[in-house]
Amino acid sequence: MLQSLEIENFRQFSHFTIPKLGRINLLTGKNNSGKTSVLEAIYLLMTQEHPAQSIVNLHINRGEVSPLGNSGEYVNSREYIAEITHLFNNRNVNNGEVVRILGLHQEGTKESISIQIDTSQKGGLKLHSLSDIRKETWPKLLLEKQDQNFGSLSYSVDISPDFKIPFDRSLYSQDSSPYDQDLEFLVSTDLNSEKVAKLFDEIVLTPEEDLIIEAIQIIEPRIRRIAPDHGKFERVNLSSRQGFLIQFRDENNRNPMGSMGDGIWRLLGIALTMVNAKGQVLLIDEIDTGFHYSVMVDLWKFIWKSAKKLDIQIFATTHSRDCWEALSEVIAENEISSDDIMLHRIDSSRSKSITFTSQQLVIAANRDLEVR
Repeated sequence: MLQSLEIENFRQFSHFTIPKLGRINLLTGKNNSGKTSVLEAIYLLMTQEHPAQSIVNLHINRGEVSPLGNSGEYVNSREYIAEITHLFNNRNVNNGEVVRILGLHQEGTKESISIQIDTSQKGGLKLHSLSDIRKETWPKLLLEKQDQNFGSLSYSVDISPDFKIPFDRSLYSQDSSPYDQDLEFLVSTDLNSEKVAKLFDEIVLTPEEDLIIEAIQIIEPRIRRIAPDHGKFERVNLSSRQGFLIQFRDENNRNPMGSMGDGIWRLLGIALTMVNAKGQVLLIDEIDTGFHYSVMVDLWKFIWKSAKKLDIQIFATTHSRDCWEALSEVIAENEISSDDIMLHRIDSSRSKSITFTSQQLVIAANRDLEVR
């Protein structure tokens, strides 16, 4: 598990540290304070994908992409550019500015990644490049990664003169997002039926399937079984909650999950992502999205139980007081180490997070203090 995190020159952050991390880490803070950026930094640090691929993924999720050739030149419905400058603090890519992200693990090993633009070199390898617009004078995106499994790795990727990565959107399927074998990144708006069905197929007829049922019963206790209806996934414009069926206790009918509320679909996505993230890191943006406050305690109980059982380290963001107070209630009801669950208030204008341990979070809730 990550023990600490240091971020330099990345998005809102000039220099920022979270000195101490737990198994569950809830990130709070004002709008545009950098909560999602912290998740992105961890993703870039921990993912086993090619770093340039990871950068493009983040740009797609943020909407920081645009069609290639706005003037009409080289326009193709599949060809886009990802704007690298958005990764740099104040979008400053000049004068040798470097993005650095450093993580320290409990066993003392370190991981790091650095991102820099070099305008002095020519040529090189281009990620998903479009050969008909290759320019010999394009600058390079230099990527250095220190990985605890693979050691030191270096990458060099051609970018356009205005610091953009061209890529072919057809290479990114509808369910493409920053998922890989070592890390899961769950975005609140990112759950489509095909992705959820693929996650369900990984655990069907295993003990983890029972965990999924247990989770969705938090919202609807009558549910006995769920199953994907793969035949419906071929339909055009399938909505996010179609393609899954549910069966209630004492009933033989198969009911569409689309008839249920958004909360149960969101909960299904979180539960499936968790049981497929054994021994990994799980990033959840806006964890409370779609949930009524009355289910938050049971949701956190499920997350805490699953995180321990499956050895998952969790980073989640929230704006909700109900969310962190529910977490404090779970802490108070269980014997949880002070360092196992932590809340980190993120403020990009500061040099480090304001961190509350498990016991401090309980005290804050009992005294009606604000920690967001």
